[in-house]
Amino acid sequence: MEKINNLGIGVIGCGTRMSEVVKQLLKVNPENKIIGVYDPSEKSVEKFLNKFGKEIIVYENYLDLLRNKEINWILIGSINSAHKNQIIDSLKFEKNVFSEKPIAISEEECLEIKKEFDSKNLNFLISYPLRYSPHYLEIKKMIDSGKIGEI
Repeated sequence: MEKINNLGIGVIGCGTRMSEVVKQLLKVNPENKIIGVYDPSEKSVEKFLNKFGKEIIVYENYLDLLRNKEINWILIGSINSAHKNQIIDSLKFEKNVFSEKPIAISEEECLEIKKEFDSKNLNFLISYPLRYSPHYLEIKKMIDSGKIGEI
C-alpha cells in the first residue's frame, strides 16, 4: 500500500468536500502536490485555485488530467452518475483512486468497477465521511449514552 507521502494528486470535481480532503492530505504531508484539477464549474475551479494555488493545472476534461504521468492519485468528487466512468478510466491510466460515495449508481456499474480494479495492482479507497465526522461522532456518543432516550 502506498503511503500518504509525496503524492502527485489530480482532482476530478473540486467542490467543498474535495477541498477538505485535499486540505487534510496537505496537512498530513506538505510535500504532497496537487498537480491538476478538472471540474465543469469555473466557479468551483476558481475557488479551488484561490485556496490551493494558481500553479495547479486546470484541464478541460478529465481524460487529459489522467494522461499526466506526474499524477499517481486521483480524487473523485464529481456528480454521482459520473463516478463509474471516472473510476474505471483512472484505473486504466494506472492511477490509484479515492472516490466519494456512491462509487456507482447500480450494481452492474459496481461490478464493472470491480472487474477493472481486480485486473490492476492499485489502491482504491471509498470515502465514508459520516463515519468520522466530529458532529456525527458526538451524536453517536449521545445515543449510546442514553442521553436522548431510547431510539
